[in-house]
Amino acid sequence: MSSGGNSRRSRRSSKPRADGGWALISVLWTVAILAMLAGAVEAMLLSSAALAQRQFERAEAEAALDGAVVRAVLGIGDNRPERRWRVDGKATTIAVNGLPVAVSVQDQFGLVDLNTADGTVIGRVLAGAGAKAEDLGRLIEHVIDWRSMYPARRDDADYREAGLAWRPRHGPFQSVAELQLVLGMTPEIFRRAAPALTVYSGRPSIDPLVAPAQALQGFSLDDPNSDTPGRGVLPAGTVLDGRTFAIAAQLRIGGHTYVRSAVVMLGDGPRPYVVLSWQ
Repeated sequence: MSSGGNSRRSRRSSKPRADGGWALISVLWTVAILAMLAGAVEAMLLSSAALAQRQFERAEAEAALDGAVVRAVLGIGDNRPERRWRVDGKATTIAVNGLPVAVSVQDQFGLVDLNTADGTVIGRVLAGAGAKAEDLGRLIEHVIDWRSMYPARRDDADYREAGLAWRPRHGPFQSVAELQLVLGMTPEIFRRAAPALTVYSGRPSIDPLVAPAQALQGFSLDDPNSDTPGRGVLPAGTVLDGRTFAIAAQLRIGGHTYVRSAVVMLGDGPRPYVVLSWQ
């Protein structure tokens, strides 16, 4: 009797201990889940705050870059010659809304026009950009044929044989970037030649006063000393109506770099300038 009674008491006493263990485990799981939820909420709040900060930063940068472009347009044709901006691609830093923005302006009259310059000039630019002598002749032909409505030689077959999916435009280049599609053009040659080229001047020659070294090379002209007084600045009396300029602005803020590039044609009357390209 004593032994049986002890056994029953033992079974009764062990049940509460088992129930208490499961309860403790449930509590621990609940605490862990709540901690995970709290962490997730905190992470979400931090992410939302970071996103809001990034959006504010972007809006601030965009406003500063837009302001820099407008400042550049005003600086190009300032009535005070000593206050006029350089338009030969040399960068300067200005403060816009308290932010430092690097800005450069390039007069398109100082660049070699892909649609109007002759093959000799284009060849000098490409040679200066690294085109090999043995490849230069064919490369010049491909450039001229691309822009010619009635090319001297039909090179469509060359593109087909090279496995390219496109053919020459047989019309004016729409952008300098289009030069990358010309048969024989390499990324390295394009990268080096692009700063000397334009599709906006419409002239067979360049204005040496505002031309970068690569463009001067196309006409076998020496690069003037960049410190020469007046170098890169349009003199008083220059007709600006119809003249085109490329403006590049760059701003680094919050560990991010923001850029703006625009091509504007100056005008007269109610429209002081017209935007031809905006990126």
